[in-house]
Amino acid sequence: MTAHFTINFRREARRVQLEHERLRALRLALWGSYFGVLALVIGLYTMNFNSLVRSAGWLERQVASLRALQFGGSHWDLPPADLGEIERNTANSLRWRDCLVRLATILPPHMRLTSLAANPDNPGAVAGQRQLVISGELRRTPGRDRTQDVLSLVTTLRQDSLFASAFQNVKLVSTRASEGQGATVVFVIRCE
Repeated sequence: MTAHFTINFRREARRVQLEHERLRALRLALWGSYFGVLALVIGLYTMNFNSLVRSAGWLERQVASLRALQFGGSHWDLPPADLGEIERNTANSLRWRDCLVRLATILPPHMRLTSLAANPDNPGAVAGQRQLVISGELRRTPGRDRTQDVLSLVTTLRQDSLFASAFQNVKLVSTRASEGQGATVVFVIRCE
């Protein structure tokens, strides 16, 4: 026999064996990934189902408690004073909104607000006890008094019909000026 026709049977057998092992490992990986994804999808559906069951149970308990209140359960009556308080608080929130919208239209372009505080001394104040603290700053105009623009804002707020109906007293609490480039005046106005 010549060298051209010599076959190494052990090497060929090992190559075939490695090819079969790779194919078996690939099949095993595909099988494992298929069933892994299937288990993940089933797990997600199970979690979704459990969440749905919990939500439906909560909703059924809510409906049952509302039916108990409506049919023979404890009746919920509000005294007229409480109903009046609810109406005043609803109207009060609308007045606050109207005041803030009006403040945005009144404010001159060279002024900006830094903070607004509603009832800062008593956050749980009733509808008749309203306070508004307006803090802001303005760019100083050369040649003008530092408080002149702030005082004109206070006067405008006092003369405004909405602010006059909501607050009896509008006063300038403090002003502070900074010098140098970009000089500003910081002010605080209190509406009571």
